[in-house]
Amino acid sequence: MKNGSGKRSAVASPKPKIAERDPDAPIPYDDTPQDGFTWNPDPGDEALPSRKGFITDCVFRHRGKEITTLFTIWSTLFILSSAVKREVWIRFGSKKLWTNFYCVLIGPAGIAHKTEAINDAVDILEKFQDFIEDPDLKIMKTINIISDKASPEALLESLHPKNRPPFGIQGFWFKDPDGKKRTDPNHPNGFWYAKSSEAAIVAHEFATLAGNQKYNTGLTDNLLALYDCDRPFSWRTVKRKKLELKNLHTTLLAGTTLTSFRMSVTEGTRSDGFLSRTVIVNCPRTEGRRFSRPRKISGAPDQEELAKRLHWIALNSIGEYDLSPAADKFYDSWYNKWRDELENDASLQGMKSRMNVLVLKVALLFRLARYDSRDKIIDLQDLKDAIMLVKRTWFEAIPIARGFDSDVKPIIGRLEEYIRMRSSVTRVQLMRQAKFSAQDLSDGLGILVDEGKIEVYWDKELRGHPSTNTKEVYKWCGERWLGAGFEED
Repeated sequence: MKNGSGKRSAVASPKPKIAERDPDAPIPYDDTPQDGFTWNPDPGDEALPSRKGFITDCVFRHRGKEITTLFTIWSTLFILSSAVKREVWIRFGSKKLWTNFYCVLIGPAGIAHKTEAINDAVDILEKFQDFIEDPDLKIMKTINIISDKASPEALLESLHPKNRPPFGIQGFWFKDPDGKKRTDPNHPNGFWYAKSSEAAIVAHEFATLAGNQKYNTGLTDNLLALYDCDRPFSWRTVKRKKLELKNLHTTLLAGTTLTSFRMSVTEGTRSDGFLSRTVIVNCPRTEGRRFSRPRKISGAPDQEELAKRLHWIALNSIGEYDLSPAADKFYDSWYNKWRDELENDASLQGMKSRMNVLVLKVALLFRLARYDSRDKIIDLQDLKDAIMLVKRTWFEAIPIARGFDSDVKPIIGRLEEYIRMRSSVTRVQLMRQAKFSAQDLSDGLGILVDEGKIEVYWDKELRGHPSTNTKEVYKWCGERWLGAGFEED
């Protein structure tokens, strides 16, 4: 810094004061092994946020269970979004961007423990409201949880504010302990809360929600319309009465197996944008997670403690958040690279088309999970962590996504999975042991090479493209793809 004479000032610029941390804020748990019990790392651990908080606390309590880290992360993000509802948003041009998203956990029956991940998350969501003492805030934070089977009509009816207490009113003024309207210099007219049309939808089996049953007709269409929070949704009841839902915020968490998912997702569901709004969390195996009986982790939080922590976040995270200048610059750079990839990958454009928005939503939720109420800034690390999680999750879901593409054989997803699980295979192994035909390999290996997921070797020499040589070796290197294109300029 220079003064008016052109000489460097001898007085240093004062550093901005950093507000002290809220003494009531929860302290993240030390999630290192204790009492001699250790666990193997989970493949999804690399997607954990860099800074500890509510998400790492929830993962810590699952270290003694056969629940994959990715399932815990996304089920935790679901309850975070469901708890903060419309009371938290990120600046998005002239509009607001809320944190709602749809999520489906996919894994083999009895292996991935998706139902247990869902139940543990919903249990916290149900309990956290018990710790809210203020009667007005208790109403504001009442969560409308809709479980399993629900007809389109029943779903919409449950969303309407008239069907939730206090009944018969559209909102209320916040009052102080004496029953008087709460005001302050910035809000002399008081604080009005407009009741929202929100729901946290839980389906332990996705097929019961989105299958082809007669009572499900129109349900996915409604979910599509309910996803956009800034547009009212109107419909007519069976009695032809017109109703309108305003102030929307709908989240969805479901579980299923791969076979059931493929059978329940219709052509219309694939083409109308439902999958582009849905996070597919695919965990076909549970590496490092095998316990004959669940283990109670010493020093880890229990469900009640996690509910208290969610309560703190919900009451201390109200208002508008925005990216820091550094995060905004990084996001702009990342967006341009992502957009180039999107335009060059026509086969999966539909399912990837909202990844940029999902990154912002996850970054905001990561910010809220840090137990820090000193500012409303999403910093660079929050954003980078969000990109890593979204990219890692998408990476695991690509074999499933390919199965829905009419231009790419579903066999390519199985080929990718087969090589990945074995790290290195020969062409003859793929043909004799895995039963891939020569045409299957011609279709699939070239795509995997172009995407940077496998390398081709012949007699220890790296080749640019696969051939028909039966002794050719294909080595998995796909994890490198996770970090590609996300370094700072």
